Parts: sequence; structure tokens; C-alpha cells
Amino acid sequence: MYFTRTALSVGFAAVLPFVVMAHTHEGKVVVESTQVTENIYMITGQGGNIGLAVDEKYTLMIDDQFATLSDQIKSVIQEISDKQIAYLLNTHYHFDHTDGNANFSDHVGVIVAHDNVRQILKSGTTIEPFGREIGPYADAALPALTFNDKLTIHQAGEEVKLVHFASAHTGGDTVVFFEDSNVIHAGDLHFSGFYPFIDTGGGGSVEGYIAAQEAILAMIDEETKIIPGHGPLSTKADMARDLAMLRNVVALVETALAKGEGLEQLLQNKVIQAYDASHGDGFLNTETFLTILLNALK
Repeated sequence: MYFTRTALSVGFAAVLPFVVMAHTHEGKVVVESTQVTENIYMITGQGGNIGLAVDEKYTLMIDDQFATLSDQIKSVIQEISDKQIAYLLNTHYHFDHTDGNANFSDHVGVIVAHDNVRQILKSGTTIEPFGREIGPYADAALPALTFNDKLTIHQAGEEVKLVHFASAHTGGDTVVFFEDSNVIHAGDLHFSGFYPFIDTGGGGSVEGYIAAQEAILAMIDEETKIIPGHGPLSTKADMARDLAMLRNVVALVETALAKGEGLEQLLQNKVIQAYDASHGDGFLNTETFLTILLNALK
């Protein structure tokens, strides 16, 4: 088994494509689970990591990846629990986290998301840098329960707190805090060990992304287990590492813009080249990441 990067489309001329990480074996996506605590699991396959919390009566699910993987995902969930999925939470609107909504709609009690997620999925949109169209979703695949700021669900033996962070990765990001288990599902507010995608066309912002990670780090401790949107099960130290990278690269981009420099000069920067080795083999390659920052900060 190994990771592969699947190209979806090219948005910026002369910039390598947007990719979605996948676990594959002999060319087939492999869906598998990792136990995080006694009652919480992380499911990986292709696209955003799925969270699962189970108790003696119900299951709570976070995100659902691609529709083509729904049957595999359902099989893995059945291996963990045969209880009804009471809630399916969408951390944001991107297709690699919500494409399976329609396939799970008959198997869950209610789909939950931030107000903006329902609005975008209902009307449809395009992820601008990559020309990727999303929706409009059928009514059954839309979140039926939405919230504006915070929402608490009492399930899996604890308080599950949904907290919205504004203008960060998108305009509708939710982080899920399992208070008693000291576990969070960060959605795409954490790309662990990868460059983050900041969807400015979808309501995100560089400043908001940094502010959100700062706020999350202030809310957790060294023992917190983080299910990232992409990447392996992580810790506070992992998120702090990636935030430091983002701050440093943003500062370099701002300096380059002030000097009238651009992508070519940034790619020659030794600090950028070091980050290319540590973070550039993931969701975004270095050129795409820098191009997004250049467009966002100019």
C-alpha cells in the first residue's frame, strides 16, 4: 500500500495540477480505518479523512469522501459498528468531503453543516483555481440541520462541539471537538505535513486560515489527537509545525511582492526549497501553493 496523487484538473497555466491524496494498492483505492480512541476512528481512502464516533446506540460520521467510494466506506463502517448513523457532519463544502452525501442520505438521521455549506451545495459553485464544478446537490444530499457559530451534539458518551471558523479554508469551516476524549476533527483547517489549500474564491482567506489555526492551538493541549482533513493522525506539535511553515512562506511571498518579484524568484529561495522537500509532495505542489498565495496577497 502506498500514497498516490490523483490529478483532477489544471487551473493555473504553467502550474502543476491540484491533486487528491489516496491510499492505493495495485491501482485501487484502499479504504481502511485507524482506531483513535476506544470509540473514535479515522477512515482514510481518497479525499478528506473521515471521522467516526460510535456508542451503544448510534454512530456519528464526519465527512464522506467521493461517491465512488461509498460502498467501500460503508463496508469499513460496518466492520466497526452496525449502529445507525445518526449524524453526518460536513466540515465544509468541498467535493472530496461531501461527494458521498447522496449515497449516505438514506442511511443517516440528519446531515449537519454550517449555514454556508448548505447554501453553496444547494446553488452549486466552482472552485476557481482548478475549474472544478460542485453541485447543485439534490435535496436529500443537502445538510438538513445547519448552524451559524456553534452547535453541540450529545452523543457517543460526550459533548461533541461543532465550532465554525470564519473565512479560513473556506467560508463555512467546522472543527469538531470531542471534549471528553480530547480528540478533534479539524477538517481542512489542518493539512498535516502538506501545503494547505486556501479557497479564497469560496470564502477563505490567508489571514483567516492562520487565525483559525492559532485559535485551535489555543483550545487544545499536547495530548489532543487531531484527525486532519488530509494526512496522518496528528498532534498539537504537528499543527504548530505546519502553521509555522505557513507563516514563514506568507512572509516570504509578501516580501517578494513588495520587491516586485514573483513565482520564479520564490522558487529559487532556499527556505522555499526546504519546504518543497517537507511539504510539497502532498495535496498541492509548491508552484500551485505559491501561485495561490501570490494571487491572494497581491
